[in-house]
Amino acid sequence: MSIRQETNTKRYIGLSSDRKPAPTEASSDFSQVVVFPGSTFYEEDTGKLFVFNDNWVLKSQDAQMVDVLEAILERLNEIHETLMDPLG
Repeated sequence: MSIRQETNTKRYIGLSSDRKPAPTEASSDFSQVVVFPGSTFYEEDTGKLFVFNDNWVLKSQDAQMVDVLEAILERLNEIHETLMDPLG
């Protein structure tokens, strides 16, 4: 497996009936849409989370919970840093 840069990942939210973004396609405003490995698509109506890595794959519930907890921890760390450095 090759190493991939994760900072370009995107989080998409839609319905299960919505078509998930393709790796490279034109959007409605004619800008280029690029889906990077690690990007996610959350289906609001089903609660399912898909991860893109050459194609969209359904993530297990346990893996989803780990991601949610990591995102919460990351946000709490950002808030903590902001509170500890009010002049920043």
